[in-house]
Amino acid sequence: QNEKVSKWHSDPLTYEGITISFSGDDSMFRPYGGMGESMLLCYGEEGESFTFTAPSGKKFCKIEIINNEGFPFDKYGDWTQPEINKIVWSGTAANAVTLGTVYTAANQLNSIAFYLSE
Repeated sequence: QNEKVSKWHSDPLTYEGITISFSGDDSMFRPYGGMGESMLLCYGEEGESFTFTAPSGKKFCKIEIINNEGFPFDKYGDWTQPEINKIVWSGTAANAVTLGTVYTAANQLNSIAFYLSE
């Protein structure tokens, strides 16, 4: 609870072997806030980003970020928005995937699902 990745909490966080790291000044990822409040805020249009790194020997084949309500997002590269409250990365299997380039504000983050392959 209350762990963050941000300008003031720049150490990468690792959960079940998946690491999230941050580059920038104003963006923030809070996986578990007080009272269950979670968020992912990325000022990608200002050059900020988050990088997800898979566990050793694994690769991401899909990542889904779901918010409890709709959120702003402009698709780019391998990131799409198939539903108003969901963005998905589904590129070529990779050890690391970066979320950046566009403004992304999941202020009521529900979940991030990582699909892994060998």
